[in-house]
Amino acid sequence: MGARAAIEATTTGGSSRAWRALNVEPDEQPRVIWAGAMFFAVLASASIGLNAADALFFLRFGVDSLPWMIMFSGLVVMVVTIGHAAGLAAFGTRSWSWVVTSIFALWLVAERIGIGADMPGIYPVVWLTGQVVIYVGFTLLWDVAGELANARQAKRLFPLFTSAGIAGAVTGNALTGPLANLLGTENLLIVQAVGLALAGLLAKITTQRFIGRRSVAAGSVIADLGTGLATTLRVPLFRLIAGVGAALSVLFFMVFFPFSEVAAASFETEESLAGFLGLFSSAATATTFLVSLLIANRLFTRLGVVTVLGIVALIYVAGFSLWLAALGLFTATLFRGVQWVAVNALASTAFNSLFNVLTGRTRTQVRDFVAAVPVQLGTVVGGAVLLLGSGLTQRSRTLVSLGFAVALLLLVIPMRRAYSAALVDAVRHGLSDVFTAFLPGMQKPRHDADTLAALTSGIAEANPGRRRVTAAILGEVGGRSSLEALRRLLEDEDDTVRLEALEGLIKLESESITTEALGLVADPSSRVRRRAIGLLPRDQAASPLITAALDDPDCEVRAQAARIIGGHRGRQIIDEMMQADDAEAVAAAMRCVLAEPALAHVDARRFADHPDGRVRAVAAEMLAVRRDSVRTLRHMLDDGSSQVRLAAARALTAVDRSAIHDVLEHGSVRARESALQSLVAEADRDEYLRAWAASELDRAAELHMFRTAIEARMDGASIAAEYLARVLEKRERMVERWVVTALATEETIAALPLVTRGAISGDAEVKAEALEAIESIANRALARRLVALLEDQGDGARPYRLQALQDLAADHQHWFRALATRALFEELTHDLEVASETASTDDSPVVRTAIPQHAAAQISDSRALTVVDAVLALQQAAIFEHLDPEELEVLAELSDERRFDAGELVYRQGAPSDELMLIIAGHVVVILADGDNRRVIAEHGTGEPVGELGVLCRQPRVADVVAGPDGLRALVIEADSFLSIVEEQPAIATALMATLAERIAHMVDPTGAGGIAPVG
Repeated sequence: MGARAAIEATTTGGSSRAWRALNVEPDEQPRVIWAGAMFFAVLASASIGLNAADALFFLRFGVDSLPWMIMFSGLVVMVVTIGHAAGLAAFGTRSWSWVVTSIFALWLVAERIGIGADMPGIYPVVWLTGQVVIYVGFTLLWDVAGELANARQAKRLFPLFTSAGIAGAVTGNALTGPLANLLGTENLLIVQAVGLALAGLLAKITTQRFIGRRSVAAGSVIADLGTGLATTLRVPLFRLIAGVGAALSVLFFMVFFPFSEVAAASFETEESLAGFLGLFSSAATATTFLVSLLIANRLFTRLGVVTVLGIVALIYVAGFSLWLAALGLFTATLFRGVQWVAVNALASTAFNSLFNVLTGRTRTQVRDFVAAVPVQLGTVVGGAVLLLGSGLTQRSRTLVSLGFAVALLLLVIPMRRAYSAALVDAVRHGLSDVFTAFLPGMQKPRHDADTLAALTSGIAEANPGRRRVTAAILGEVGGRSSLEALRRLLEDEDDTVRLEALEGLIKLESESITTEALGLVADPSSRVRRRAIGLLPRDQAASPLITAALDDPDCEVRAQAARIIGGHRGRQIIDEMMQADDAEAVAAAMRCVLAEPALAHVDARRFADHPDGRVRAVAAEMLAVRRDSVRTLRHMLDDGSSQVRLAAARALTAVDRSAIHDVLEHGSVRARESALQSLVAEADRDEYLRAWAASELDRAAELHMFRTAIEARMDGASIAAEYLARVLEKRERMVERWVVTALATEETIAALPLVTRGAISGDAEVKAEALEAIESIANRALARRLVALLEDQGDGARPYRLQALQDLAADHQHWFRALATRALFEELTHDLEVASETASTDDSPVVRTAIPQHAAAQISDSRALTVVDAVLALQQAAIFEHLDPEELEVLAELSDERRFDAGELVYRQGAPSDELMLIIAGHVVVILADGDNRRVIAEHGTGEPVGELGVLCRQPRVADVVAGPDGLRALVIEADSFLSIVEEQPAIATALMATLAERIAHMVDPTGAGGIAPVG
């Protein structure tokens, strides 16, 4: 307990500032400390042991035997690695992590006893153990780290783990010399054993505290290796990767062996040799860290990963050429040091990044296979080559090594083309994430030369969908090669590819975009013609292509041609289009007037109530230049069309900033949504929106508190309380989404839909990634508050259920007041007078009718349904349950209440389907009449719609619908009104499809011929 207390004590006291600087959350601090200590202990002890093993083997057994050891080490590491993977799969990280370190510690003690007993062959065993421990230990550390941190935490915590490991390696290497002089080289094995035992203890505590129990069948290891082998053999790139991995292993030991020979011959004592090796390793590790941090990424971006591997091959060629001229301690140490840095800072990263053309699990399978088999076989080959060349002179062996370096270079050269082919194949399968390491819109992608070559070659793909993906990515990448490829795609046979290529050129701000657009004015596709002619300026009026476009069958193209030509002829065409009955033509003409006001004088206010939403949207845009349009625009912010609302919000933002702020703070839900989208697009929005977001976070926390209080006791809850809880949750999520939007920047706005969906995802990993993205792209202080809310970390006191309802009954949102008042009435009848008095004095007519005159809505009630009654009835239907009360209020206003006596005919078979019915109370019987036969084929009860299929299909009723024995009370909505609402509300359409699917599944075939008949 003393060690644990000592470690955990550092999470308190005066270290909070340091934790904040490291961006570590309070609940993450213990795992960072324990895992960091484990990384430090494993790599410090492994470094000491590796240096001791080298020194003992070189001076007590003989460096001449090293080729044998290298050859055996490949086989031993391969077998142990596979065994480690099997043990990890069988027992799980939680158990296996401390067991394997304990086994290694005991093995090292046995080795020290073997040395004391002068056991034959002990030094080769010691050397092999050093290789195995460093390889398996490093693998094990990242196995543990992968389960300690989710995707969100990994980006912050993994660098800390790595830093702890580097610190351990540097410390272990630096202490090797002093400890060897103090204790003796052979006793460094005991130091390593103690370090591994400590690492095992840390692993046990860490995994038991932070990792759950989980195990996988051991047989999956062999299956994964088999899949990796099959993929490697099938894909040319991975065949080359396997060869390069093997060659790198061979060359590693072709440098390591001569360096070891020279070092062993240069020092007389084990302690001095161990000290030299420790200092060398410490300096090389630190240099590798700096190169990785400051240089590697720039090389990958400018030159590409394959070219970097080529540079590594050239380093080997240059190093062996240097040794041909002179081989001594200085040149051997210099080449070995450069090799250390090149392999660990450049080759390793480049080599592993080549696997990114594969998806998750396949990527892991292939990488594990290459690391376990080809790379270790390369080690075996390296040892064999050194063994066979033992009789050669040093110069001859260096020439052989130079030959392997050239072979590596020859393997890398065709890899560029293979890598490009693999990238193109990724595009073929829609894996565009290969090219974008960040969320879409979060950062302009920067790609290496290999990627650009792959994309350029992708324009020749046979599948138009793949060419379209290629064009889209080229538009993001930029550069001369992208421009040339996009211009070629303008002549593609597929119109969607041509359109995407044009969009790409627009994004890249092509200097010749006018010429390119003019060439597409006569394109066969109206979509391409529309986009192209809209890019052309007035100075193209003399072009015959523009004159011909005046007779284009597409009204948008005609209007744009009139805009370009201008003058009397242009105004005449625009005037004719403005007077047309075709709403699309009117909207097209208005858009041209918007771009060229001199074409015509239009009072946009007279189009604000036009039946077609496209016309109203353009009218709203035109009102952006009128200072007297505030009232009209505020009215349009509650339009049924989201397109109109957004246009009105943008116009109001331009006309009166204080008015749009007032809408954002006090408007309806739909109006606030549009106002927020408009303000986010403004350049000077940050200060105001941050303040607004802070207040909305308070609101979201308040809603969360109310909802949890109401949900604390839902048994026997009223319909109003149940609906209120759902509305509160939806509003809470909506406010959270608004806050994310408000905190976005111009660069991150495109990523927000994905981030927001992920933040409320039920998948823990997806949610973690989304929360990490929020913290990365938003104001830190506000983002932390939002993340805490999304993670449901609010531990503050919540009110009692009754208090929550009473507080909501006084809320500034009238539907919260209405539903809470209704819930108080339905659940607390002894407070009827107080609730009635509160409701009767409310400013909102909705709230004033929240309390009915009777306790329940019975079929026999003579009173008319209030708006609250209708909304509560509508929300019980599956197709309406996800709508806000404001949206249901619109439906309620469009509906009529209707009553039927028992057995009364509601709809007659063959009658027009001109309305949809929602049952409030009672039920209906659906009867199919076939001659004299009448058969009941369905029954529908409270909350179910009737006649929706006939309305959607615009077909006559296919059966009689009769009121049940208890009568029927229902809301009826006209077909045209319902269809317009479905068009504007995707949530209704989605729910309606689910309802229809369920209905169809229960339909009866009246003919017995296997057909399906709709029922109403």
